Amino acid sequence: PRTTETAMSLPPSTQRLTVFPAGGQGGCQFGVYLSPILDSDRAAYLQHLNVGPEIADNLLLMPYPYTESDADWWLDHVKKNRKTIETNFAIRRDTDDMLIGAISTVERDPSEADAGPSNSIEIGYWLSGDAKGQGIMSAVVGTFTHYLFTEPTFGWTEIKATPFAGNVASQKVLGKNGFSKQGAMQYDKAGQKKDALVFVLAKP
Repeated sequence: PRTTETAMSLPPSTQRLTVFPAGGQGGCQFGVYLSPILDSDRAAYLQHLNVGPEIADNLLLMPYPYTESDADWWLDHVKKNRKTIETNFAIRRDTDDMLIGAISTVERDPSEADAGPSNSIEIGYWLSGDAKGQGIMSAVVGTFTHYLFTEPTFGWTEIKATPFAGNVASQKVLGKNGFSKQGAMQYDKAGQKKDALVFVLAKP
């Protein structure tokens, strides 16, 4: 069933990353920030990820329809794998603290061919349809990659993203943030082969 957004009260967090200041910036009319994903984000996940298949179609492991069990599994996974320094963030608008998307690092098994060296990390992200076209994701990726490179705990010197070949919007976001296309690969999604492009950003 569809759910309705309701405002929530977020606990104080030292890991809050400002993307757009209060009042918005550029084409965005509200402030945007990143903060940890919470159990109270469940309704927002169910709402945004069931509007249509577009978000799931562009993410390797995202199911559609997105069920209550899917949301419960993901929120439990985030809690169990939470580190002292956060790497899974909700994208929130500051008018009501509602989750409108998410961005995170992607854990790869070191044995996988595309896992990359130990000083390299992959990122993945999504944004709700009604928040697109306002420059939000480009700014979010810029804020997140700066955080990954400058937080001393991580030590990463390379950030990778592998959007599907048909996801032109994501490729533009990466290009705006200095990523360069360095190859191509294939993923198996729901039993079908899908072409993907490899974008890489080196630490300045």
